[in-house]
Order: sequence, then C-alpha cells, then structure tokens
Amino acid sequence: MTKINFKKVLLSNKNYWKACNINTSDKILLYENFYTSSQVNYGVSKVALCIANILELKPYVLLPWKKSELSESMCLNRFDLRKNILRLLIFHSFTLLKVFIETNKGEDILNLNLCKCHIGYYMYDLILRTYSVPTIKTLSFKQRMRVVFECIYFLYFSDIFAKYTIGAVVLGDIVYRYGFIFELCRKYEIDCYGPINLNSFSLKRYSVENQYSNNVIIEEKYEKLSLIDIKNEIDDYFIRRYSGSIVQHDVLNAYREKHVSTYDDFMRRYLLDPDKKTVVVMAHVFCDAPHVNENVLYKDYYDWFYNTIKCLSQNANINLLVKEHPSSYLFKENGIVDSVMQDFNLVDRIITSDESTYSILNNADMVVTCGGTIGLEFSSFGKPVLLAARPPYSEFGFTINSENRVEYENKLCSIDHFIEPLSPELKSIARKVAYIFFVLTANTELKLEIGDDVFLLGRECDNSNLYDSIIKYNSVILEQQNIYKLLSDFIKRRQDLLCN
Repeated sequence: MTKINFKKVLLSNKNYWKACNINTSDKILLYENFYTSSQVNYGVSKVALCIANILELKPYVLLPWKKSELSESMCLNRFDLRKNILRLLIFHSFTLLKVFIETNKGEDILNLNLCKCHIGYYMYDLILRTYSVPTIKTLSFKQRMRVVFECIYFLYFSDIFAKYTIGAVVLGDIVYRYGFIFELCRKYEIDCYGPINLNSFSLKRYSVENQYSNNVIIEEKYEKLSLIDIKNEIDDYFIRRYSGSIVQHDVLNAYREKHVSTYDDFMRRYLLDPDKKTVVVMAHVFCDAPHVNENVLYKDYYDWFYNTIKCLSQNANINLLVKEHPSSYLFKENGIVDSVMQDFNLVDRIITSDESTYSILNNADMVVTCGGTIGLEFSSFGKPVLLAARPPYSEFGFTINSENRVEYENKLCSIDHFIEPLSPELKSIARKVAYIFFVLTANTELKLEIGDDVFLLGRECDNSNLYDSIIKYNSVILEQQNIYKLLSDFIKRRQDLLCN
C-alpha cells in the first residue's frame, strides 16, 4: 500500500474511533500495543476499544518505544514512556541502581520484587526471549542494563495504576513485559482481559473471583461439560490436528508433511527394545516463557531438560527417546538438545525432525514434559504423562504431578513403575479438558473484523490486505460488527472464558 493510502487508513481510524476516545468516564480502560506486527497491534487495539465501549470506559493505550502511527490513529489517549523516562530515572535512581548492582545471576532475576509485586519470573523469561538464550547463569553488562530498562517500564506502569482509576485492562499476552501489567492487575484487583489469540480468537477474563488463575478458569468450565455431547467434535478436531490441517505454527511444524511411523517402523528406526517401555522427553522451546505455567519445579526449561535426561539416562529399564520442539527453529534455537544429549552420550536417542509427533502419540508408552500441550494430547490417547509444572490441564487427575524436584526426580528414576495406560474414566476426563482447550475456545467460524490473514510466527503479514480490510471495517457501525457482538455477550454474562 502506498504512503498516501496508508494516510487514508490513519485518517479513517481517527474518524471512526473518535466517539470511543472522547468518553467522559472517570474510569479508564488500559491496554498495550508493544508489537512489531501491524496485524497484532490492530487486533489487540480493536478488542480493547470494543471492550472500552461496552464497559463505558475511556481507553488509554501504552505506546511502544518505537513510534506506531497505526496504534496512535486508533486511540487518542496515550501513555508514552519516552516522555517520562527522565523523570522516572531521577525519581527512582536509587531503586534502579540497587537492581543493577544486585542482579548478577539468573537466580537474582527470579527473586526480583518491585512495589510489592513479584516480577522475577516475567523478567527472567523476558531476558531469555530477548537474547534467545536457553538459560541464565551470569548476566552480561548488556543484560543487566536491559533488566534496569524493563524495571523502568514496570515503575511507569505502577505509577499509572496508582494515579488513575482503572476499570479494566486488556493485554495481548500475560508473559514478559505484559506480565508486569498482569501482576499490577492482581495487586489492585482489576479485571484483566487476555491473552488474545487472534487466530482462534480466544480470550479470558482474569479477576478476583477466579484468583487470576488460568487453572481455576479451566476447572470451572470443565464442570459444565458432558463427554457424550462433545465426542464427535473432539474426534474431528484431533483428525484435523494430526493431519496438519489446522493453521497454527506449532501444529504445522509438528504434523504437516511429516513421516508417520507404524509401531514396527518406529521400533526399527530408533533401535528400540520391544521388551521395554518407550519414554519420550518432549523438549520445549527453551527461551519461550518457561514460567507461563504455575508451580514450575525448575529454574527454566533448560534446567528441567538437563536434569530430566540426567535422571532418565540412569534407568536401564526403558527405551529413552527425545523430541526437539518442532518450532525451535523459529526462535533461532539450534543444537541445544544435541549438546545436552552429547553430555550423556545419547545423541542417537534424538527423534529425527522429519518424524511426525503423531508417531510418538501412537507408539510411545509415556511422555515427559514440563507442561507442554503434548501432555494433554497424550493423555487424550489414554497414555500417562509426567509433568514438572502445573499447566491448567494438570488439575484433573489424569497426569502424574510432583510437589517438588526431589519427588519429580525420584519418579524419573523409577519411571518404569508409572507406565500404565489411563483408565477409561481418566481418558474421558482428559478428552473433556482437551475439548475446552482446542474446540470450545476457538471462534474461527465467525467472520471477525480483525484482518483476513492468519497470523503465523515467522511469516510476514501482508499489510496492504490488512489496510484494505480496515477501511472496509470502518464503514460498518461498531455495534453491528461480529467482534463487538461476541465481546458484548461475553462481558455482559461476566464469563471467564470466551467460548463459541
């Protein structure tokens, strides 16, 4: 799209959202726009502005460091760190200097607290992601400076929460820097809507009622389901997932155009002993928010993976295999799994990258994951899963959980005693939970006015298509749009999980 046409989009946005921006309410709705993708910025902004309109709140946007004309064209009320950084540096100089001096190791970040908020997990994950590192031992000077810079962001957010009456917050995600805002919502007991998945259009409402816990939200939804009602839908979903028909980067990388082994092929290909049970450790993307789940037993995914392999390598009663995360290349993670396996002389135990995850679901007897989605998939097959965290699906009795590292590692050392198929009852429970995760929260059938392209990590969005769509959307009254109707119903019912 030409520069002239882009200006037309900006002008169209300013005119379209003018009424929403001049709301005279004393309460505000706060949202962020920290994304490099115009598609994501537009989607998050539109969700936030719709919710502001429904709740009759005045919208305020937290702007990114780099100027975003698209974000500014949709919201006239803005918080801009660039205009406040000098004041924050002076006012909080002692606190920031203290953080810089005392933050030398990974453990120092994990223990970080500011303004009576524990932000260590979010900060640790942010540094992992920013520098694409699998773990943090000693921080470099540059990394310590980044911690200080992110602390400035947190202190700025904290000032906003203290100064303004915030009625609600909308977040595109609740990890990394977004997690700072999420913790402030918890501190001030403010409803928080997020994270927003623009592909399936899933959304949660975190509040005092659900303890700001994803686990509690899923548990409450589970109680209202009947397996008989959902059987056909979940069966159809799994067929589409395992054929790679669902357009989501992890699903595509795990299943589409991959080799599917029969049991005999699998045994031969990886030289497995047919008299032993096969245990597969499913590696995570090491830098991708290891603290997203509750009660993580290890410092990070690398710490978990290394110690898991260390324990299992001593168990001669099993066939041990390892699968690298299929999307690890998108995060520039190359050779990390190989390096760990070399330490234990087990490189030949790595499943090839062309092998479909469906082969593992069919042919393995047990999987070990810190808290990945594979745990829910495997349980839905009626097979046991050992976890090292408490993802939302871990609260229903079909996974093998541990209270601490010692208990977890003891289970690893004697894992052959835990390899028993799930009972029909537990398998049914797992499938009900899978239905909530994969089907109930997917609003893909609706034509929502947030852009026509599917957002895929690693793929550039065609902004010209997006801008054409925005012009089209802005010709329709907001209250008549599908996205507004969906969000309005969700909010007025005070639901915690946006369902189809």
